[in-house]
Order: sequence, then structure tokens, then C-alpha cells
Amino acid sequence: MKADLSNYFCPGLTGRSFLSSLAGALVNIPLALAISVGMNMALGQTGATQEVVVLESAMTPEAIFARGVKAGEAGNYAEAVELFSAVLKLSPDSPETHYNRGLAWERLGNVDQAIADYGRSIALDRYYIPPYINRGNLYSQQQDHHTAIQDFTQAITYDPNRYKAYYNRANSYFQLGQYAQAIADYNRVLVLRPDYINAIYNRGLAHFQAGQLDNSRQDLLFSAQAYLNRGDRLGYLEALDQMSELGL
Repeated sequence: MKADLSNYFCPGLTGRSFLSSLAGALVNIPLALAISVGMNMALGQTGATQEVVVLESAMTPEAIFARGVKAGEAGNYAEAVELFSAVLKLSPDSPETHYNRGLAWERLGNVDQAIADYGRSIALDRYYIPPYINRGNLYSQQQDHHTAIQDFTQAITYDPNRYKAYYNRANSYFQLGQYAQAIADYNRVLVLRPDYINAIYNRGLAHFQAGQLDNSRQDLLFSAQAYLNRGDRLGYLEALDQMSELGL
């Protein structure tokens, strides 16, 4: 079964709580910020050399946030954590900042901190979808599929067109052996994203587990050809190997 754990940093601050916490003040905030690139605390390491960069110029929270996004996108996750933490000192009620710091923690492998930040983001704005999906993915990786399904379902409730929420919920249903529910969610994904080959592939596996062999063969053959058409030879071979293993 193919998972989709892709996630991205939120590029900007749009939360109403963030704007209100600044009381509409459009002023530069002097800040001396020490960024520990090695960051023993974030990495849980001892004896690591800490490289410290001091940002001495006046910066707005938006500017610090933008630096955090840039650091995260560059793979400098420890630095990103420090920058988003600096934003939260100025405005603790920003759901986007908690989400982004959670994603940075997740990329560092600190799952507990990531889940905590995603939870804070949701508590601040229950309609903000990305932390539901990311937290659900983490629960799924921990084999806590029932809790994962709750998060994916909440995301779907607030945004019925969020195809990744359906896809990841389908994968959790699959892992629980609830193949009819998984197939229904894969079907919904393909209504929203007809070109999402992984959903066709996974649906083929779910059909097989549900005893629907003709449907399984059709989906796996279709996905194999679709992978090949887009130049994904590994996906093509995997689909064919899967059919061979399943006796299709």
C-alpha cells in the first residue's frame, strides 16, 4: 500500500488570532535572536557544537516567520524551530506558526513535540485543516489508526474537497481491515483527483482483500500502465509484481 505523507510549510500568516494579538500594530519589533543551528535541545544531542547567528536588525513577526519558512524549506529544521518559537514569544496565538513548528519538529523526528504543536494549532483554529492531516499521519505511523481516522474525518468535515484526507483515511481503514470503507474513500479521492494513480493502486489492493478479484486486477493493471505512461518505471514494476504475488 502506498502512503502519502507529503506536507508543506504554511507560507504566510493569515490567522485572525495572530493579527488581533498584535492589536493591528504595524511596527518593527527590535529583536536579538540567537539561532542554534546545531541546537542540542532540539536534536536531543550532547556535546554538539552550536553555531550561533544573531539577527540584530529590527524585524516584524512576519519577517521572522518568513525566515522560518525559508529555513524549513531548505531543510534547516532546527533553525526553523527556533525562528517559529521566536514568533510564538511575540504572538502565542498563531495557528500557522504552531503548525509550522510542528512540521519542523516532525522533520527532526520529534513526534511528541510535533503532535503537541499540531494540537495547539487546532485548538487555536479548529477550521485550519493542515494540522489535522499531519497529526493524523503521525497517529497512523504509530499504528493508532482509530485516532488517525478521527483527525482525517474532522478535516473532511471542514473541507469535503481535501482529497488527501480521504486518501489517508482510506489507508487507515485498510490497515484496520475495513476494506469497504477504504474503497469508498479511494473512490471519493478519484472523484476529486482522477489522475491520482496511488489511489487506484491502493484501491486494487483493497478490492483484493475484499474478495473482489476482477476489480482488483482491473485497478492494478490500470495503475501499472498509468505509472509507465508518466515515466515511473518503478511504480509500473511494483504494480506488476503485486499482481504476480496476488495471483492476478
